[in-house]
Amino acid sequence: NVEVLKYCTDVKYLDMGHNTELANFDFVNYMPKLEIAIVVDSDIPNLDAFGKCPNLQWLEIVNCQEVRDLSPLANCTHLKGLNISANFDINDLTPLYGLQEMERLFLGHQDLTEEDVKAVQNALPNCWVAA
Repeated sequence: NVEVLKYCTDVKYLDMGHNTELANFDFVNYMPKLEIAIVVDSDIPNLDAFGKCPNLQWLEIVNCQEVRDLSPLANCTHLKGLNISANFDINDLTPLYGLQEMERLFLGHQDLTEEDVKAVQNALPNCWVAA
């Protein structure tokens, strides 16, 4: 039961990775100070809650097969690092184009085209992109 985590409103660093039983991340809605989140190998259905974390600087959502939409991250204007490797249903990177503070973007093991990768590189010229 992770619902009680919503009372941890001062959380800055969250590692909920390697937890295939966890699919409800609504508690993140109550963590406005969150800076770093690792959600690897989970059944997270979407990134809506992380889009409400204005201080988020690093997000790792590797091998989270339910994630398809990056649009909530467009609100994370301080995001410096994002690892979305091995999420094969993510095919629209345009929500990331406005994240001009982005320094590192990991796209490995994706079903993205070369054009998709070049477009995000052009949109984020100061970002190192690993595809």
